[in-house]
Amino acid sequence: MIKGEYESIVWSVDWAGPQHAIIVGGNQHEITTFSGGNLEPQLTIPVAGTITNLKWDPKGEYLAAAAQSGEVPFVYDLNTGRRTVLDSVSSSGARGLGWSPDGTYLAVGDNDGYLLLFKRDGVLYRRRKIDPKAITGLDWHPAGNHLVTVGSGIGTYDIAADTARFRMSRELPTLMLSIAWHPDGNSFATGDYGEPENGILLYCNSGRQTTPCCGRIPLAGPSIGISAGIRTVRCWPPPAMGCDCGRWTAKNFATAFATATCGVWHGHREEANL
Repeated sequence: MIKGEYESIVWSVDWAGPQHAIIVGGNQHEITTFSGGNLEPQLTIPVAGTITNLKWDPKGEYLAAAAQSGEVPFVYDLNTGRRTVLDSVSSSGARGLGWSPDGTYLAVGDNDGYLLLFKRDGVLYRRRKIDPKAITGLDWHPAGNHLVTVGSGIGTYDIAADTARFRMSRELPTLMLSIAWHPDGNSFATGDYGEPENGILLYCNSGRQTTPCCGRIPLAGPSIGISAGIRTVRCWPPPAMGCDCGRWTAKNFATAFATATCGVWHGHREEANL
């Protein structure tokens, strides 16, 4: 890798918060917020290591950061400038991160496979082992009553019952990087690392692949269109480097790839170079 290239890598972007501000973090040893209108820098927060994930809370008052390599996960209060360290997270760091829909809890999935729930003020509420290896991504169900994690497989955690389940996604070990619920709560999509033949998988609410609500979107080979419940998702093959993150809108699905390209899926695929 060319000197300086590592420091330029951005691992996470989130667009929400006050005035729809954009937060960016990665290997730059800082978190930067930009105006959602003119993209002018607004705030810079110094950090000691790598920022692996960033999330605004639903009210835009708190910024949560997952980190590793010299930095620990924390919550930053935009009103006071106070930084609250999230205790009990693996010393090797964390990547999974997500606020509950009402902002009551912050979920962190760490590199030892533990799911940690924190209250808004950063106080640890629960810590449960979910994945036998590591949690690389997570997402709350829109109803806020449970969430799904990905890593070496798929984990589910029910908040009220305080119960967890885990299952491998395939027969062969596959590192999963991303998970995104559809806003209707009936299905979610996952993205894998470095296996274009696996592509994006769509799962029904139970986490089991069924039809017609679920399917597979290959990221290599001929263009393929599939029906996913009331949605139609069609794939035009991007570079086969693995799907690193994804986000649903009401009808569309957006993906980002390690080759610095992103795609939006809504009947046809629109791609942009980052």
